[in-house]
Amino acid sequence: MSDAPEPPAPEYVLDTSALIDLKNEYPEASFPSLWMKFNALCEVDLIISAREVRKEIEEGSDQLPAWVKARPSMFLAPTPEEARLVGSLQAQYPNWVDPTGTKPMADPFVLAMAKVRGIPLISHDKKHLLHVARKMNVECIRIPQLIALQGWQF
Repeated sequence: MSDAPEPPAPEYVLDTSALIDLKNEYPEASFPSLWMKFNALCEVDLIISAREVRKEIEEGSDQLPAWVKARPSMFLAPTPEEARLVGSLQAQYPNWVDPTGTKPMADPFVLAMAKVRGIPLISHDKKHLLHVARKMNVECIRIPQLIALQGWQF
């Protein structure tokens, strides 16, 4: 039996839209202390995400593919319960995902992760994801709300 302390439970699930908006609206060169605090939460897995978010980001050509590559433990495969919920979401909303399976579609995965774990989803989505999240009673927050919840001051 190990005397190592249990790692803290994740507190937030991160959607692709929030990470892209963080990069665009709060560039690291202009907001280094925000990125330092955000990265610290990610590095101890207080902010987690779905592997499908990593796949979406890896298709980009900016600095975010390197950012996700540096944080492999943050991007998780779905648990069995999350996978069942993703299947249910795909059945309920068949146009939500790419039927060919060739384009990563993270929305049902991050929503299932947040719902099953009972933690907020950090998303800047303005359409379908937020509508479905409301119907499922999943709390969605934006980056400014994360800053306030964490008590960060700059």
